[in-house]
Amino acid sequence: MPKLQVIISTQYDPFLNRAVEAYLVDHQEEDIITMYLWKNQQTVVIGYNQNPYSECNVKMLLDEGGHVMRRGTGGGAVYHDLGNINFSFVANRKNYDVRKQLSVIQDALLNYGLKTEISGRNDLTYQGRKFSGNAFSKGNNNLHHGTILIKTDGEKMMRYLTVNQAKLQKHGVKSVSSRVINLSEAVPELTSENIKEPLIHSFGKIYGGTPVMLDFETLSQNEEVQATAKHISSFDFLFARWE
Repeated sequence: MPKLQVIISTQYDPFLNRAVEAYLVDHQEEDIITMYLWKNQQTVVIGYNQNPYSECNVKMLLDEGGHVMRRGTGGGAVYHDLGNINFSFVANRKNYDVRKQLSVIQDALLNYGLKTEISGRNDLTYQGRKFSGNAFSKGNNNLHHGTILIKTDGEKMMRYLTVNQAKLQKHGVKSVSSRVINLSEAVPELTSENIKEPLIHSFGKIYGGTPVMLDFETLSQNEEVQATAKHISSFDFLFARWE
């Protein structure tokens, strides 16, 4: 049986959070499954090969104190703020199981009476509306990460993200807001803070073990983590090839 470990970020810096995730992927031990929980403040996260200027209003976002972050996986642009929580599962190929990992999220939400479904390309939905998109990378260790919309600022999300109207029309919907849901709409007492303990409990329950907590502050001060954070926050990494 693999050992379980949990890390909860204490920072809202998207570049530091992503750098810690990258370190976990690169240094994961073979017989360990990691669940990492983190939150970013006012950040548009784009796929690895996406043009930031096509995906969001870069000037408005930066002028208002926000961030653009390029993740190491594919997929579309999403908006993060402190009203949502993000999760990462890191495991080697033997222990990596997307459906099992998603079931951790689903089981935790059952604590609040929310019966959710896996839909489409590994999205999670509640009553037909998406609250969690997921992305993946595979290598020596595999990464599965995603977001849980709980009380995200929908007005800012709509202002910052560049919506593909053709895609909306193809799916027969009028706006992004009609396709997604903040789970606090269904359960007002649910927050990005009080979901953490249910997630940790469900992680142990689904995998049949007791998770060990790792210290985020110690890990975030690692030289490799700091160097990665500096690189992925640089203009060259984020914007240069589209200038």
